[in-house]
Amino acid sequence: NSGIMSEAHDFMRLRREERTDEAFNRLAERLKAGDAVQANTKRQVDRVAEVLRRAPGLSVHQAAPCGSYQKGTTVAGKSDVDLVVVLNGIQDKGHELWMPSLLSQLKQVLSAALGGEIRWQDPTRFALQFNLQGVDFDLLPVPTSLWNLPFSEREERVRQAAQADRPWLSVAFSREQCELVQEMKGRWPRSTDVIRFLKRWAYEHPWSTYKCKPSSYLIELLVLCIIEIRKNSGVPLSVMGVLDDFWKRVSNPGTINITWTSRPAPSPDIAEKLPLVLDPVNSTNNVAAFFDLRELAVMARNYL
Repeated sequence: NSGIMSEAHDFMRLRREERTDEAFNRLAERLKAGDAVQANTKRQVDRVAEVLRRAPGLSVHQAAPCGSYQKGTTVAGKSDVDLVVVLNGIQDKGHELWMPSLLSQLKQVLSAALGGEIRWQDPTRFALQFNLQGVDFDLLPVPTSLWNLPFSEREERVRQAAQADRPWLSVAFSREQCELVQEMKGRWPRSTDVIRFLKRWAYEHPWSTYKCKPSSYLIELLVLCIIEIRKNSGVPLSVMGVLDDFWKRVSNPGTINITWTSRPAPSPDIAEKLPLVLDPVNSTNNVAAFFDLRELAVMARNYL
């Protein structure tokens, strides 16, 4: 995949007049087959979900694939699978007290069932990370009591939660995030190609720290916002037009202020901090808040 993964950077190194929709289309066509979800990925997702559902020491309500896998924006050899594990009997507060032991329990269950097939990676505060037969996973626990709430009640519960609990509780909106991206992608046929291109570019770039690398969801929201602005303003949609707008927007992160007219306004503690890219399905979540976008801004200015 190393040659494939360098093609996005090679494209952006072309002279500006050489970066055309036609050149992009040729690149996208070459990469399309590799980016499709492979049979092995589906097989390993099913295996992990089945192990969790059958585990006697766990009370699993659901194991739901989400993230790029479900949105249709995977990048060959780089995108992992977000597997949301909806568990009965866990709390929706005070995660720092019980999350480490829960992640340890999930690890024991998978190790017992899948043994040496798993390569374990360092867990995050909210997720178990591992590779199974060439597929990277993020295992994300969420309480059934929150997952099953109607959307408005779920959002209010998270809004009322302690600040420290909000990031991991945001997993409870994974379904809506997938549905939103799928729906908005459908408004312009080339949106998936543009999103995958930018994600590939971000994966390939040698960021100085992990906080400098924009997340998949941040890239998706920026692209989809640009598409909506162009459509609503009557500006023609073209691949290079959307890419240029993306680089212009991120070239000055301190001016990024994206909210959504169909969603509640963000709370003051979120709205006052730029850059702001509000999660359309979770108004407590500024998707840009976790990243240092200054390095991205430098790269963007070089491309303009």
